[in-house]
Amino acid sequence: MAKKINGSVTGLGYYYDEEIFNRNYTSEKDPTSTVLIESGVMVEDSEIANMIAGGGNFYTLPFYTDINGNYVNYDGNTDITLDEIDAAGQQHGVVWGRAKGWTDRDFVSDFSSADPMRNILNRIQKWEAKKRQTLLIGILEAIFGITGSAGSYANEFATQHISNIASETSTITDANKIGLTSLRDLAVKANGDAADDYALAIMHSVVANRLSSFNVLEYFKYNDANGQERDVKVGRSGNMLVLICDEVPHSVNATSGAMEYTTYCFGRGTIGYAKAPVDHPSEQFRNQTKNGGMECLVTRFRETILPYGFSFSMDNLPVSPTDAQITTTANWSIVYQPKNIYLAKLVSNG
Repeated sequence: MAKKINGSVTGLGYYYDEEIFNRNYTSEKDPTSTVLIESGVMVEDSEIANMIAGGGNFYTLPFYTDINGNYVNYDGNTDITLDEIDAAGQQHGVVWGRAKGWTDRDFVSDFSSADPMRNILNRIQKWEAKKRQTLLIGILEAIFGITGSAGSYANEFATQHISNIASETSTITDANKIGLTSLRDLAVKANGDAADDYALAIMHSVVANRLSSFNVLEYFKYNDANGQERDVKVGRSGNMLVLICDEVPHSVNATSGAMEYTTYCFGRGTIGYAKAPVDHPSEQFRNQTKNGGMECLVTRFRETILPYGFSFSMDNLPVSPTDAQITTTANWSIVYQPKNIYLAKLVSNG
């Protein structure tokens, strides 16, 4: 029977057998989907990248606001009114830094077949993607939480870009679940005659399963190595590409006791992303004496995510804001006209 090396010592949970032992460690599959990050909703923004290339943790993207005003009667007697354009808009974004390290004791590989450092190297890219996706979802939830007074951009966005059809009671009907036209209705509600500019919906598998039962969600297919036709977790509903990701927000409503699922809809290029330079993004080194000898790996990165049309507050800005600060609704404001923002959210019971 396999035993643990020094099972009482934290960090040494590696199995071995004194007589017969399979020396090939396998890696458990990571069940977390990072399809939101891989979907292309975030685009590399070269302008932001250039701005933060020289350092710093805060940047500003100016933009021209729309012109307005009324014309006058051109009758030969009326003076033409002149409005000076001097009120350009601004978007503010913030850069944050994160770091993490792992270790591998020499004793583990000397006494068993394990190779923890190789396992870490094989998984670090996915680990970073999961962290980035969690933060992106937190940012989305923060901006969808913005509210404001009647007539404000914030109020218009909250009213038109969010549809909550989930039941407020314990009784769940078909009307509380995604329907044939729910995505299209949401797009029209949010952006009116520009609804066709929505290109992507990301939803939980429970919601996608219901949508596919209406035969309006057509999955793409591929042939596996044995020539069998199989579905990909990518489909199309109307003019939107549909991706399935169980990492989107879903939780039990405390009042109704029913599960609620969030579906996000995106236009093309709605979220900007850029990496900031780091002198030593990763490095491996040895500690020859600690725990008898250890291999160490450290990774560092700085980056920014900015949903276009929103601005991060610079009030009391730390050198590197925490996840909690980045995902706090009060730290975000809307600076675009909501009809120019191609982000929408549907909450349903399935």
